[in-house]
Amino acid sequence: MENLISLKEYAELYGVTPDTVRQKVLRGGFKSAQKIGRNWVIDKNEPYEDNRAKGGIIKVKNIKKAVEDSLSSTYGYFMYNSKANEVTFQPILSKENLPDTDDWEPYEHYLGKVNELATSKEREDDLKFALESFKNGD
Repeated sequence: MENLISLKEYAELYGVTPDTVRQKVLRGGFKSAQKIGRNWVIDKNEPYEDNRAKGGIIKVKNIKKAVEDSLSSTYGYFMYNSKANEVTFQPILSKENLPDTDDWEPYEHYLGKVNELATSKEREDDLKFALESFKNGD
């Protein structure tokens, strides 16, 4: 109990903003965070780990190729293979034929279906957002 400090104190200790710490607490990003009354506290010895992509750049193979592959199909979905760190596009016959992800390997992750009206830039931005959310555990 003696190592518990406020989120503001923790943020100052680790050189981040209190809002950043609060968001990470609300997403379950700290093991020691707990709410006492209406205030959050955290163990001052729990290290702060920033797992976000740096500089907004997501280093994943084949994003542009997956987007290019998707442009020739009306329906399909994007899949992220965390073992190979790459994105692929899987065409399907209709929007009702989405995959049964129960059959997938643990390292295969569904990122979303194709928005048939989206441009290639919009599809690429959507993919990057989905990857960012996946990697941050959102």
